[in-house]
Amino acid sequence: MEKEEFEKRLRQTQKELEIEERERAASLVRMEQSFEGKSGLRHTPIHDQGRTRRLAIIFLGLITILYTFFKYIS
Repeated sequence: MEKEEFEKRLRQTQKELEIEERERAASLVRMEQSFEGKSGLRHTPIHDQGRTRRLAIIFLGLITILYTFFKYIS
């Protein structure tokens, strides 16, 4: 009898944990959507491509400047 009650409580606890986990995940999604909506920081592939291109140009510019600097020092 005790074993059956224990298993029943165990199943009930597992169900409650699953429900809490689903609620926590849904809350997290709502929070992320709320943050994105308020801040306007929505990343799209178009914006990411522009950022990558800009970083590549800056990086190449720095390499060119350093190359010419060290070329004239040597």
